Amino acid sequence: MATFNDFMMEFAQAFDDPNQVEKAMGEFQTFVQGKLTADEFFASFEILRTKAKLNQVVHDAIVIDWLKRALDAKVVMGVMRSSPVPTTYDDWKAKAIQVDQVEQQIGHIMKARNPQQVPLNHPWQP
Repeated sequence: MATFNDFMMEFAQAFDDPNQVEKAMGEFQTFVQGKLTADEFFASFEILRTKAKLNQVVHDAIVIDWLKRALDAKVVMGVMRSSPVPTTYDDWKAKAIQVDQVEQQIGHIMKARNPQQVPLNHPWQP
């Protein structure tokens, strides 16, 4: 007699896209944060990570390498400058979200500044 788990596995095999992992890997490799917040980024990233079957701790090194390419450069720098530097996916995710929130707050502060003042990322020019 088959168990419910056996049924679910057979069901998944019958109706799942046989190329799901390959498609997810392609999307995974080209997915970037862009204008997404880190929270939004990780919501989509984790779906792709699961579809690509890279959702186990043994895959952390691969996934972290992709995070370094996919996240905004300011976020990656903030994570890499933290002490200690995260070594697991969960720690990278938590730190990246924290850094992104700080970057967003800085952005709001900079927008609220007097427009006559020079932004921090542009040198003064006469």
